[in-house]
Amino acid sequence: MSGSLTAGDRKLLLAAGAGSLLLITLSIMLGPAGATTSESPTTYGAGSGGAKAVYLLLHAAGYPVKRWEQSPRDLPGDANATLILAEPEGAPTTQERSALDQFIERGGRVIAAGASGAFFLPQHRVTPLTAPTTLTESVSSRPTSAGARSSGGRRPRL
Repeated sequence: MSGSLTAGDRKLLLAAGAGSLLLITLSIMLGPAGATTSESPTTYGAGSGGAKAVYLLLHAAGYPVKRWEQSPRDLPGDANATLILAEPEGAPTTQERSALDQFIERGGRVIAAGASGAFFLPQHRVTPLTAPTTLTESVSSRPTSAGARSSGGRRPRL
């Protein structure tokens, strides 16, 4: 067995290399963009960032769900309604913020998610959620038996 390739072997190797290079180039050019696309949380999106599954689950569970694509100024006066703002696009106008405030005052509930959701709420209604850093801090901030508080961040003696 010799170490050199025959003319036919070289042609076959060259054709396989050219075919592989062509397939790699085509897959890069025609493949999905992947990380360059960002999916907004919409009830129409079934991808990882979408909320279609939640919408369908609530509907199947018997909750009256409705996609709201109008301005917040057109919200109904239903006191039992819950509006979910899932990363709304753009900045709200003063009239839209006022309409949301009136919606809340009538008994409506608003769940604002994402970085832009809080901009739609009146400032006095925004409550940031912060998780306690340790279990001890969580326990020490709650009243203990007989209404007494535990001291500082120390664990109570038993």
